[in-house]
Amino acid sequence: MRGFAIVQVIGTIVTILLAIIVWGLPMAPGIILFGEVSERFSSSGEWIRACAMGIAISTGIFLWGVCLLLLSGILQLLIHPRIEEEKSYPLASSMTIRWAITGLLHRLTSPILIHLVPSFIGNWYYRLCGCKIGYGAQINSTVINDSYAVEIGAESVVGGEAIVNCHLVEGGRLVLSPVKIGSSVTIGGGASILPGSIVGDNATVAYHAVVIKRTEIGEGEVWGGLPAKRIR
Repeated sequence: MRGFAIVQVIGTIVTILLAIIVWGLPMAPGIILFGEVSERFSSSGEWIRACAMGIAISTGIFLWGVCLLLLSGILQLLIHPRIEEEKSYPLASSMTIRWAITGLLHRLTSPILIHLVPSFIGNWYYRLCGCKIGYGAQINSTVINDSYAVEIGAESVVGGEAIVNCHLVEGGRLVLSPVKIGSSVTIGGGASILPGSIVGDNATVAYHAVVIKRTEIGEGEVWGGLPAKRIR
């Protein structure tokens, strides 16, 4: 592990550089737009120019956000682990590094993703990251972690800031375990779905409930509490 400590230091430096690039490159369209508008309205009245510049800035921020989601999603698609069943890896492994980088890329999207969920743009981003999302699903959360190992069925609703995690550390090893959420499921706001859990069709997980790891919720069941237990 001593050698891995050095890798972690190098990794920290790399992640800082990665954050600079991933946040910086998507700014290019907005900067170009700002320059064009500034030049075009340079001779206009003060208020007209101020309004034009304000709209250009806000549009540039939106373009930055969409391009950020696109770049982050593509990078995650290229490097994310392929997890079909539960697997464990040494913490000092290349898989752990891949998992950490995808997690960082997802966190970098938070400033804009929070304003775009639920929406088709948010779903589009999660699908690009590898999440399997059924038709009509509504995801109102920025905390669908390890989304490449998450499946959300058609017409399901994931409430505001509900957490879906597909990773944990056990016995000094990184464990990645898929989470499957069926169709027409309701996940309450602030609820947590932990690794290896399966939520059956038409089931409900109550507000702020915590579904512990490797839990299986049957079709049509209602669960709530901490830890979550079947209510009916």
